Amino acid sequence: LLDTMSYISASLVSNENFIYAVELLSDADTGMRQQDYYSRIYSELCAYAWFSSMHNVTFFNDEGFVVTSHRYNMDYNYTYRMTEQERRAISWYDRVQNNYGRALVIPVQESRIPANGRSYLSVVRAIRNPGRNIGYLSVDIEEEDLGGLLKMEGTMNPELLILSGEGTILYKSEGFPADREAESPDL
Repeated sequence: LLDTMSYISASLVSNENFIYAVELLSDADTGMRQQDYYSRIYSELCAYAWFSSMHNVTFFNDEGFVVTSHRYNMDYNYTYRMTEQERRAISWYDRVQNNYGRALVIPVQESRIPANGRSYLSVVRAIRNPGRNIGYLSVDIEEEDLGGLLKMEGTMNPELLILSGEGTILYKSEGFPADREAESPDL
């Protein structure tokens, strides 16, 4: 699951067409050029958004451009800008700033860009070109889809807990007892 999410983000940041469009989007001097670069980014993101996919892939940058594979980006276009306040409200934004483009796994929380009140497991990273952040990428799976994916055939309401290598709780099923949560890192 996390390997697939990491693969999607690594594939995009190593895609020269994607990086080219990300670099030029903010520097485009006309709306027509912005729309062209925006469309190129959109095409690359939506390559991972087939109808049955649970993955939502989102790009945004410090100029406020937002492109998402969610609903094939029907809610946004190249004229929409996320405000700085909205960017600063993203729980992982400061952490990814100085992470040198490495992928970070964000535990299930409201982490989707833009926020919609639901919780997601996310793999996020800064997009860098040489030595500077030129954008940010988030690959998300909604908590509800994650729960359905992890249910085992023939089990009734399984109690699931997923921990990172550092012992951080990445996902906890609704039925997982709170008193067992405290002892889980020692498992």
